[in-house]
Amino acid sequence: MVERIGHDAVVRVSTIHDFLWEVIAPHQKALKDALLKFNAGLGDRSSRKKDPDELAAALPDVAVNYSDTGSNFLKGRLFHDDLLGVARIMFADSPLLCRLTTARHPYLFVDEYQDTSPAVIDIALGNLLPSATKASSLACSATSCRTSITAVSTLASAKSPPHWPHSFVRSKRLRTAVAPRR
Repeated sequence: MVERIGHDAVVRVSTIHDFLWEVIAPHQKALKDALLKFNAGLGDRSSRKKDPDELAAALPDVAVNYSDTGSNFLKGRLFHDDLLGVARIMFADSPLLCRLTTARHPYLFVDEYQDTSPAVIDIALGNLLPSATKASSLACSATSCRTSITAVSTLASAKSPPHWPHSFVRSKRLRTAVAPRR
């Protein structure tokens, strides 16, 4: 992807996990609150679920980190799926985080969105897009405003995946572009 955009320094290319971590990592208090909510929402049979009181007692003494060595909530470690769930909670709970994110990243290109998890779709379409729409309508008034979030697919056809609401995909504020595979 970096080669395809000509190593343009204006464009940041990363995995969705790295992007989300970059955005939420500085907000440790909100991150810890979201981890508590995420833990509470895990099924009782989940091996990751921790006693809520024990987790609440442990979190003030640790920094929450994204880890590729697996989850350990008591030590503040989040793994891939946990990161998506915690980020989803943070964006849902914080309109300010959504506005800060869309201000810093006015365009979000999602490659191969047919494989994108429902959590990421919810973050982008359920939280960031509405925030960007409000921000741009406030900031731009009568002038021309750019779309704040754009989904780009490398699908060979323009057909939307069934789990993406057609009203979003065909919205004037969210355009789906199709780029051929190379």
